[in-house]
Amino acid sequence: MNRLFSHNAGKKLALVVALLSSIAFGGISLERESLKYYAIPGQAFSVNIPANTGVSGLFSMITGPSWLTLTANGILFGTPSEQNLGANELFISVEVGKVEQLFHAVIHVGPVPAKDRFSFEVSVETIFKADLKELSGIAGEYTYTNLPEWLTGLPSGVLIGKPSATHVGASQISVDVIRNGVSHPFTVGLLVKGFPAGHVNTPMVVSAGQPVQFHVTEITHSNRPQLVYLPHWLTMAPNGWITGVPSYADRGHHLIRIELQDVTAIRVYQFWITVSVT
Repeated sequence: MNRLFSHNAGKKLALVVALLSSIAFGGISLERESLKYYAIPGQAFSVNIPANTGVSGLFSMITGPSWLTLTANGILFGTPSEQNLGANELFISVEVGKVEQLFHAVIHVGPVPAKDRFSFEVSVETIFKADLKELSGIAGEYTYTNLPEWLTGLPSGVLIGKPSATHVGASQISVDVIRNGVSHPFTVGLLVKGFPAGHVNTPMVVSAGQPVQFHVTEITHSNRPQLVYLPHWLTMAPNGWITGVPSYADRGHHLIRIELQDVTAIRVYQFWITVSVT
């Protein structure tokens, strides 16, 4: 069951009106420059906003596309379709204590040329290092947007850092290299792996039209209260059984995320289900 956390309707409407008025007159005051991400039609998109911005609090989406869900702790996820091609804008509010901050984000939905992106996987508590200059062959001054808090990006093009268990998940960095006054932008995708004991780390592959059934405790090995975020074609019964049948239109990768309230903290379990068409 996908859940969307938001302010009450009256406050939400007032914020939308204020934002639209500010945009119209060019006077909007945001916490920082726009967050920029890329998503591909038919493929699950997920990003940890606190890990990207260093801001933690109570998150809510003021306005944005219907294919996106934002959790209260800042996880933005969803699966766009071809109808969502282009720039998808959203405004995000985060309450930090008694202070409310606003973020503007743009998710560009469409294919990202292979030559303009690099992807890496890194395990928690493991030092990650990548030399983008060496990989891209472009020498110049490197700048970064949406850099996760655990990662340092040097002007020379070197990325270095060590993620912890709180950084598990996908993030995307926008990189720009200036060489001889010419901009050379590309993207870097990062997938941080490393889950609590008992987590299912092997992707599940099912065929379109094939019934899917499993119990939530197979993943968490716990009966504690939990929040479950599922793709639209899966549902969870009160007894914990998750069932569904994907269609041909659901082909691609889908993220399942479970937040378990442990004794001292929230533990996060997530894994992918791939729907194939044979």
